[in-house]
Amino acid sequence: LKSLMSSNLGEELEVYFSIYDSKENRPISERFFVRLNKNGLPKSPEKTERQCTLFVDLGSSDLRKDVYITVHIIRIGRMGAGEKKNVSNVQYRRPFGCAVI
Repeated sequence: LKSLMSSNLGEELEVYFSIYDSKENRPISERFFVRLNKNGLPKSPEKTERQCTLFVDLGSSDLRKDVYITVHIIRIGRMGAGEKKNVSNVQYRRPFGCAVI
């Protein structure tokens, strides 16, 4: 999350984290959601303490499996990189990146 916060993309980001079981090919946790503003900072700074999570309800059998943290990043803003800001007020949600940790 820190590397996303240091990047200045000029558009809002939605970042989703979850725990994924590679043996069963399915997520084993709920998704944790963080919204970043166009400067890469949390959109709601008054809720800074909520910018972290603890995945609970994982049994010892879950921790013995091949589990990974998955990250999905959605970019919100203009469709094209060169598109002028005043052309359209439509905000598009589109995939921007993903990672497996």
